[in-house]
Amino acid sequence: MHSLAPFCPTWSFLLTLTAWTLLLPLSAHAQQTDGDEGAPIGAEDAEEFEATERLRSARLHYDRGEFDSAATDFATLLDSPVRLKNRDELHEGFLYYAFTLFLQGQATQDLATEKLKYALQLDPDFSPSPVTTRPDLLKFYTEQRTAYIAENGSISVPPEILFPELQSSTASTRVLRRRRFVPVFGMGLRFLGHPRAGDFLLTTELAAASLNIGSIILRLAVIDDLTPAGYTATLVGRHTNYASFGVFWVAFAVDLIVSLALQRRYNRNPQLRPSSTQSIARRLRPPLLTPTGTGLKVQFW
Repeated sequence: MHSLAPFCPTWSFLLTLTAWTLLLPLSAHAQQTDGDEGAPIGAEDAEEFEATERLRSARLHYDRGEFDSAATDFATLLDSPVRLKNRDELHEGFLYYAFTLFLQGQATQDLATEKLKYALQLDPDFSPSPVTTRPDLLKFYTEQRTAYIAENGSISVPPEILFPELQSSTASTRVLRRRRFVPVFGMGLRFLGHPRAGDFLLTTELAAASLNIGSIILRLAVIDDLTPAGYTATLVGRHTNYASFGVFWVAFAVDLIVSLALQRRYNRNPQLRPSSTQSIARRLRPPLLTPTGTGLKVQFW
């Protein structure tokens, strides 16, 4: 005969069961939303990603005062035909394209006014921050906006009307599902460009939760077994239950804290966020065939 140790505390059982209930739909959501990363990417998708990265590069050049490089990037994106598809990106591109041309000097003032009109047509209600915008740029924008609204009103124009090339683009009419940022179960890290860390934490949380549930089932199965084997199984189940419970919530906390911290950092410094353009280019790149002395070498990217 032996005395049984107290059974799993009620709070441990309830918290574990709740976490497991939440884990199943969220992990399925992670597979659904992140599954597209492994799917073949078409040429239009690659061009759209490349255009977004070029816009980010142009903004970075502008912020650094490298106006010639910024103007080159903006011209590549926005001189006919436009390569950006999204209204917000188009507005941002034309706005800072105009600001870049304005800061380049008197020779580009007329072109700056022309590019700014596109930004005003896309969003005439936009007003730059008086705190972060240079006084000369703010004056330039305010004068042009006042004149534009006096002549045309404050109704925005759809991008397809301004740029006919977007009408025939499948990307401009495609319905995009906006992914929510979920900072747990590895989804937040994958969303932020850290798939390996996200997969590791997701695997750890799944394994710990599964082990915790399994240990609870084991202890329920042998709770009435008063033999030495039953006592050993009960003891093992109890320690496994506590250990897996601790591992799950430690991994959960690390996942949550790191995801939120990285999101805040990347929101403040978008240029630090890992770029997906390189990985997309690798997936689109065909195998490299290289003749060697003994045969043909095939290199997959």
